[in-house]
Parts: sequence; structure tokens; C-alpha cells
Amino acid sequence: MRRTIFLKTATIILSVFYPFGLYFLHGGARVCLLVAMSALWGARAVFESKDRAIKGASAAFFALCAIFGGGALAYLYPLIINFSLAALFALSLRSTPAITRLALLKQPGLNEHGRAYTRKLTEIWLGFFVLNGLLSAALLLPRDKIYWSVYCGAISYVLIGALIGGEMIFRKFYVKKFD
Repeated sequence: MRRTIFLKTATIILSVFYPFGLYFLHGGARVCLLVAMSALWGARAVFESKDRAIKGASAAFFALCAIFGGGALAYLYPLIINFSLAALFALSLRSTPAITRLALLKQPGLNEHGRAYTRKLTEIWLGFFVLNGLLSAALLLPRDKIYWSVYCGAISYVLIGALIGGEMIFRKFYVKKFD
């Protein structure tokens, strides 16, 4: 249990640092960052039972980036994450939307109003992930990657927090009960 918590925490911390690491680290230090990311994802694939294939693919991605010395491929990580989440949310709209599934875990008797609300919220997150991915891709175009690093390493997390916080406030004050 402690090992799993440590691995998750280390992965989160290193993932937040990752865009800044790509910008400020060069040569062997950058390769070390990529090897560390690969090792963390690989360890999670071994020690955690859920989503092993995704964790293994992440480990392989970072190993490949390390082999190529952290070149252009390494900058694709935020795009892969955003477009993978967008695809997951989009595919969930065919049946039970992703956020509806989460809501049903907490509130099994979710009414139709709640289901419609969580479907719309899934669509909003889908749009967010697409726009976030497109913006991180656009910020790869300038030669200087500082804008990409600041956006992917700080601003995008602030936007995620604002979306979560804004939705919580909206739900508390403006949405009828879902019972």
C-alpha cells in the first residue's frame, strides 16, 4: 500500500515538473528525467493491478524518448494525455458518460436530471481536453519552448483546478438535487 502511494505521488510530482525539466535540463540530465519517468510508470505497471497496459505503454513511451535523447518526441506527452482523455470521454458518450459513471458510484439512485447534468459535464471535459491538447500542440511551434513549459507545467493545471472548482460552486448553488 505504501509503495503504491509513493509511486503515485512520485509520478504526479515528476509529471508536473516534466515540462520544466524538458526546458531547463539538457543532455544527460534530460535523459535521466525520461528514464525516471519510464521507471516510475514501469514500477506502477508491475505493482498496481489496475490499467497495467496503459502504465506499461507510458513506461515504453518514456524509454523510447530516453533512447532518442529527449528530442521532439518527449514534447508529445501532454498531447497524448489530453487526446487520450478526450477519446475516453468521447467514447463514453456512446453509453454511460464517464462523469455519470463516477456520480453513480457516489449516488446510485441518480435521477434523470443528474444524468443529463453529468452527460453535459462529460461533454465540457471532452472539450477542455481537446482545447488543452490543441493549445499545447500550438505552443510547440515556436522554437523557444518556455511558453510550452509554462503552459503545460503550470497554467493547464490551474485551468483544470478552475474547471473543477467552478463546477463544484455551480453545482452547490445552481443545480437541483439529483435524488
